[in-house]
Amino acid sequence: MEMPEFDGNVVLSLARKSNPNIVSILFTARAGKESVIEAINKGGIWKYLAKPFKSSDLIQMIKDGLQHYDEIMRHQHQLQTLAHTAPMMNPVAEQTPPSASPSHPVRLKKLRPVVVHPAAAGPLPADTLALTHKIDRRYTIVRLIQEGGSGIVYEAHDTLLDMPVAIKVLLPQFVRDGEAITALRNEARIAMQLSHKHIVRLYNLQEYDDGFYMVMEYIDGCTFRDILKDQGKLPLTTVMQITSICADAIGYAHRRNVLHRDIKPDNLMLTRDGVLKVIDFGLACLSHPARSNKLLSGTPTYVSPEEIRGDPLDQRADIFSFAVTLHELLTGHMPTADGARASDLAPYCPVVSSEIPEPIRPVFEKALALDPNQRWSSVNELDDALIKASASL
Repeated sequence: MEMPEFDGNVVLSLARKSNPNIVSILFTARAGKESVIEAINKGGIWKYLAKPFKSSDLIQMIKDGLQHYDEIMRHQHQLQTLAHTAPMMNPVAEQTPPSASPSHPVRLKKLRPVVVHPAAAGPLPADTLALTHKIDRRYTIVRLIQEGGSGIVYEAHDTLLDMPVAIKVLLPQFVRDGEAITALRNEARIAMQLSHKHIVRLYNLQEYDDGFYMVMEYIDGCTFRDILKDQGKLPLTTVMQITSICADAIGYAHRRNVLHRDIKPDNLMLTRDGVLKVIDFGLACLSHPARSNKLLSGTPTYVSPEEIRGDPLDQRADIFSFAVTLHELLTGHMPTADGARASDLAPYCPVVSSEIPEPIRPVFEKALALDPNQRWSSVNELDDALIKASASL
């Protein structure tokens, strides 16, 4: 990756912006472990081949790379087809909110609960967001997008970088005590280090007079909750593509010791271009019942039994939530006896629907085991098992 006039990692990063699906192979004669790891993380290297190597090894790796690229593009095509029929958010209205200047900032009134579905989101009312001039100097609020379990999300414009961003104002009950604030800062610091094309980037965590807000990558699209409401359920082939992409993204976070803890259709988004994004990494501490605030932001039936009990968590908790989500995408309902969603934290015993094809039903049953020791050990292992089991269909 070291060239006389160019940094190879920079070149690949720029190339990836124009084609995020690019498959790159590194040939090296003297790269050490650290430089290879840097190339994988910064340049997105798929595989590397150390010199000297046989020509047959090179040919086989290129063939594998082409096959891998074809697979990525096939996944992309299926999601693009879904995106064309999905209920996307309405375009931003031409009406703009009142402008503000550093010397005369607009001070908006106190936050009040507002529930707005993305499809119905419109211009931002001038009295829904309590932010001081600190945000007005850089971010211009465009519209309210949606209220979630942990906060209210707005589309905004970053005037410094001249780009759209999403701003999530956290609800006050999540940041009332020092322990919760410390946990939030620690989780956000880790989440900001995640760089994956299928994970929404967290740019910053900032404080204002009455609380905290997070600045995130803005996604022009819709959630899979919206898609479920519109289409009921998805074909197996589409769910398999979703599984592989999510497993790649969530597995990437797990290898960096980051748990999501709130995987559900609401936190999976599809852009207008058919790119799947996992959102809300960095808010895991808000959904952890062991915190002093005792609040659970996730929907109870997506949460693993051990999280409800307040036990120590590992990646198998995300595997449980991921399996519940995939079950709902595939059948249109929850893995319960009657397909209903739990309304409280009562003991939850998932039941895999008979609508799930028999060859892959055991895969779901293992992923939804109440004992985490009986589940798959990683999301990638779950994905591999689904691929193998579905081969006979």
